[in-house]
Amino acid sequence: DNLIAATCNDGFPKVCGIYSIHSKDGSIQWFTPTLNSIKNEISTDGERIFAEDCQGTVYAISVKDGSLLWSRALSEIPYHTRGCAMVNGETLYVGTGRKPFFLDKKSGNIIFEGESAKKGELAPAKTIFSIDGKTVYYNAQWYKLSALDSKTGNVKWEKFSQKDRLSNHGAFWYRTNTPLYHEGKLYVFGYGYGAIVDAESGEEYLHKPIQFKAEVVGQSVID
Repeated sequence: DNLIAATCNDGFPKVCGIYSIHSKDGSIQWFTPTLNSIKNEISTDGERIFAEDCQGTVYAISVKDGSLLWSRALSEIPYHTRGCAMVNGETLYVGTGRKPFFLDKKSGNIIFEGESAKKGELAPAKTIFSIDGKTVYYNAQWYKLSALDSKTGNVKWEKFSQKDRLSNHGAFWYRTNTPLYHEGKLYVFGYGYGAIVDAESGEEYLHKPIQFKAEVVGQSVID
């Protein structure tokens, strides 16, 4: 019966965190402060709420009473990151497309820590998964879209800027838009281009200009 809402505050002092709000009367059930703003998706496994703030600190919070179960500051995560916290099975996927992390959701211990790229930290697009959960897709704004093995973190494929063969960087450069996964394909939009790629191999089926720049955080839908 509760709504869980994460908030942001770009001023000082930073008064931001996660609220549990009763869905019927709007009363605040509990509030858990965070060190910085949360500007992306939070997730839950039914018992815990997971969030990543703009300093790269990850939180696991009790759904029941808002108590902090654990927190972890991620290494080499740039300030003002807008990464999301997505749980899938027993693993929590955090960090950014610049440096991904897989954490054990119960303890916060690091299962996998990716190598740090030189750029691409600020993508507000959501991290998404293949339908079988075996692949996780990270977005690095201004840089690339990556497909990683969700168990090992091994890179399956990466799509970079395509300025070398297009008049601009194409769909994979300005990675604001969250890709859509549908029947084994990814539908990707950005910087005046749309693309359809094989979600497992990264093979491009289509990459073409569209009428407008799709530089929004939202995800496409399909009928």
